[in-house]
Amino acid sequence: MECSGAHAARNLGIELVLPRGALVLVGENAAPWTIEEGKVFRRKDFYMIRTFYFPVSDFEPNVELLRKYKDEYRVLVDGEFCLSTLPENFARFAKGELIKPVLALD
Repeated sequence: MECSGAHAARNLGIELVLPRGALVLVGENAAPWTIEEGKVFRRKDFYMIRTFYFPVSDFEPNVELLRKYKDEYRVLVDGEFCLSTLPENFARFAKGELIKPVLALD
């Protein structure tokens, strides 16, 4: 899992991920990212999972939308659990028993 968004860290992740493994890219970077020449990429057969972001200026309008349509968005959540039950709920998520769970603070 790479959380910094630094291109060097992403490239290192490609080197370190094992075949049939998963590289999770959470951090963002405004500069375009191209994979360095010579990196073993296509032959590794791994998953690359990325998040998407929005500009900071969109934060407040997004919060307002969430508050305004809270009940409508609530139907998208199929589980809510606390940190102490994370391992078992992650296992359920990995099995496909949960699609969009929410981690709540204890």
